[in-house]
Amino acid sequence: SLPDRLPEPLIEQRHARLLEKAETRTRAHSQAWIGRKVEVLLEDASHGRTAHHFKARIEPGSGPAPSIGDVVTGVVTAATLTGLKVRVAPENLT
Repeated sequence: SLPDRLPEPLIEQRHARLLEKAETRTRAHSQAWIGRKVEVLLEDASHGRTAHHFKARIEPGSGPAPSIGDVVTGVVTAATLTGLKVRVAPENLT
């Protein structure tokens, strides 16, 4: 143990504040993508990754049934702390 260690409640309080700030920044960054057009490399029929390394979930019923490895183009309709929701139009399967 370090000789001048901070009290555990203070450590937990600072950790919570730091986590809150990180989540606020992440949320704002993700929200800025809403309405933007993105390409998604599909990892399965409904999930993939954007070129900017966001996880993406393809909205059900949006576009044709693509295959793993396809690249689809769509519009970001929602954002969370963990990824983006993307609507794909049928003509945007590339």
